[in-house]
Amino acid sequence: LKKCIIEIEPDVISSHLTATFYLKILGIQNKIPIYHTIHAEPKFDLNFLYRFFLINPIRKGKIHLIGCCNYIAQRAKTLYKAECICINNGISLENNIQISIDEENIRFLFVGRFCKVKNVINIIKAFDALADEINNFSLILCGDGKTNDLKETLKVIKSVRNKTNISFIGKSNDVKSVYKNNDVLVLASQREGLPITILEALSNGLCCMVTNVGGVSDYIKENYNGFYIKDCSKESILDCAKKIINNKKFMIEYKNNAFKSSKNVSAKVMSKRYQEVLIDGK
Repeated sequence: LKKCIIEIEPDVISSHLTATFYLKILGIQNKIPIYHTIHAEPKFDLNFLYRFFLINPIRKGKIHLIGCCNYIAQRAKTLYKAECICINNGISLENNIQISIDEENIRFLFVGRFCKVKNVINIIKAFDALADEINNFSLILCGDGKTNDLKETLKVIKSVRNKTNISFIGKSNDVKSVYKNNDVLVLASQREGLPITILEALSNGLCCMVTNVGGVSDYIKENYNGFYIKDCSKESILDCAKKIINNKKFMIEYKNNAFKSSKNVSAKVMSKRYQEVLIDGK
């Protein structure tokens, strides 16, 4: 790593996760400014040992912190007792979206990793229970995960009573089409930074059914472009899904509001801000 850095002779280094720790071990921060971007809850971004070795150069301004949203930036500032620049995550925005709904069904969608933090199993169980009472909905599960997590999720999917309402499509190479054929993104995570899936959903005109974790509240407003799940329990997910179905007559409005909300999450805006920070030093 050190040899590569010497050969490239960078003016500035942008890194994240444990890469920053190894740069510090090599003493790079004494020669080249390092910017460490935090994408998750700061105390989970790096474990205590890594943070212990990085905290002095961070406080001395040799390693600069960047948070992927206002929430993360503020949490990092508190944790490290140092300044943290906010550069919001961005995506390539969709421009020509035809907002529509299925008059008969509300189409719910999960996109992401199948793991405990994402709370997918409780989502499946909640919607299986929902199908015992209401039949005018569908839930699509799109994504992948580590072998054990994926096996556990598939086992639960096979055990559901209402298989016609819940379907698993796995990993998709055309996620845009998946978004466009659904109405509501479901994300019942235990913790998050700023999920890219939420930004993608808004850009494709999906309102969001989410837990209020991480930087989610920077973008999701209750009864405007989304709904908040009270907690991660099956019961709370079920209650929120019922609320959405009972407000189905407002779904077009919610979806249009979602699309309007996405105008502030452009990758071009994010790139420009990184340029201002890394190159122009602003």
